[in-house]
Formats: sequence, C-alpha cells, structure tokens
Amino acid sequence: MTDEVRQAASDARAVVEVAAKAWLRHGTVSAGEALDVTLDAYALALTEMFGLGWQPYT
Repeated sequence: MTDEVRQAASDARAVVEVAAKAWLRHGTVSAGEALDVTLDAYALALTEMFGLGWQPYT
C-alpha cells in the first residue's frame, strides 16, 4: 500500500468516525444505521482509490 493510499484511507476513516459519532449523539440514527453508513463510506473510499465498480446498497 502506497503512502498516498494509506493517507486517503486514514482521512476517509476519520471523516466517517466523526459523522457516525455526531449522528449517534444527536439520536438521528441507530447504531446499526451508523455502521451501515460507515461500511458504505469505507467501500466507496476503496472504490475511489482502486477504481472498483462498487455501488452503495440502496
């Protein structure tokens, strides 16, 4: 894994963690929904980094 990819993954993880914590704190989503958002964000970040054809589940 290159430093650029490692940094992009770290940045994506930080954004997702902050968003999930804020949503949970304000009671607008459940823990399960926050996990779904987190997993979708990770998958989307990987898609962007590696050019995969993944689409979020809707």
